Amino acid sequence: MPHALLERPTEPARQRYREPHFRTVQNILRQAQLECDLLESGYEPYAGENVADSDVWADEESCFVPDISVAEALALGEKYGQNAIVCGSDDGVPELVWICGEATS
Repeated sequence: MPHALLERPTEPARQRYREPHFRTVQNILRQAQLECDLLESGYEPYAGENVADSDVWADEESCFVPDISVAEALALGEKYGQNAIVCGSDDGVPELVWICGEATS
C-alpha cells in the first residue's frame, strides 16, 4: 500500500505575511486541520518532523500516513497549500511528488 508524508504548509518567502509569529500560528492551525481531516477520513497519522537542510525553509511538523493513496495525499496536500508530498511504498524508497506539476529534484 502507498504511504505519504504530509508536511505542514509553510508560507513562501514572497508571501506578504512575513512575520514569524503569523507563519507559526498559521502552520499550527493548518496542521491541526490536516490531522482532523485525516482522522475523520479513517486514517491514523503519525507525528513527524521535517528538518530543513538549509536556512531557506524552517523545520516543520509533518505526519506519516500509512495506507493513504497518492491521489488522496495529493488532494490533501493541495488543500493545505503544499508544494509537494513525499510518498513511498513497501520497498521503502521515498519519492518526492510535486503538487504543482514541477519536476522532482
